[in-house]
Amino acid sequence: MAFRATANHSHTNPLDGVQGSFAATVLNSVTGCATHTVLAAGEGYGTPASIVESTEESNNVSERQQIAGLDVYVEGSGEQIIVMLHGWPDTYRVWDAQVAAFASDYRCVRITLPNYAEQGGRMAYTIASVAEMIGQVVQVLSPDRPVILLLHDWGCVFGYQFYRQHSDRVSRMIALDIGDAASPQHLKSLKAHHVAMLVTYQSNLALAWLMPEKLGTAITRGFARLLQQPTPVDPVHRGMNYPYFQAVFQAVSQPIRPFTLVPDCPILFVYAKHKPFMFHSKQWLTQLQEKTGNQVTAMKAGHWLMREQPEQFNQLVLDWLHDGQS
Repeated sequence: MAFRATANHSHTNPLDGVQGSFAATVLNSVTGCATHTVLAAGEGYGTPASIVESTEESNNVSERQQIAGLDVYVEGSGEQIIVMLHGWPDTYRVWDAQVAAFASDYRCVRITLPNYAEQGGRMAYTIASVAEMIGQVVQVLSPDRPVILLLHDWGCVFGYQFYRQHSDRVSRMIALDIGDAASPQHLKSLKAHHVAMLVTYQSNLALAWLMPEKLGTAITRGFARLLQQPTPVDPVHRGMNYPYFQAVFQAVSQPIRPFTLVPDCPILFVYAKHKPFMFHSKQWLTQLQEKTGNQVTAMKAGHWLMREQPEQFNQLVLDWLHDGQS
């Protein structure tokens, strides 16, 4: 038996290249048929929903899973789950200090965004598609109970989109530094040189995504240093820039919607004061504060405030979560 498949235009991405998933689909069919040749009549096969590696230390369960193609790290033994979504150009390790502080009371679920873990990849994921992947993780790990979202940077954008699609799956939300960014009210609050800064770094990161790997990665690491990213830059690569690619080059075909609403669930919004401009409007903050159960806090820190002042931030979160339970 031989398989032959030829890709056509329906299998291409916006750059007119054939999606890697086309070859993966063909390979899946081939390996599936090959597997059937060694099975007895009536036997079947399948792919596990997740791959699990687990350890247990000091009564805290630690697992590494692969769900919906995402690397998922689960630590802690509490009944409630906190899903932690990082931003650009980080990985799940950006939440190390938070897991250490929260794992005794909560199950901490850290997700590394697709295409972030390995260099060389360049898949054009969309905000909506990543939100659906997050939804699959939540469904596997917490099928019967809503989760708490802990979001930072682009993790806020992905988390807000997940909330739009599955608001019933979120019990509380903790959002860091990104509010109603790019809303009309937010854009009006920015000065001309702030807009220029915003356009410069976002457009260059979007262009870096399109460039050859070595050049694109060098530019991406340069901006990571310029923006004072606190973690090592060696893992940073151009493939992390797909949110900027969508924001800049797909602004018409797949626009990213600003999060202008006030969620039904309680929200703790924490923003950094030590940066050139804000990623929220004053009007949005006022709307948040008017709703019972919400809290807005400004910290004297930079954009990666949970890394700069982990003890203060962790205590703030734990106090807010505790107050919501009492």
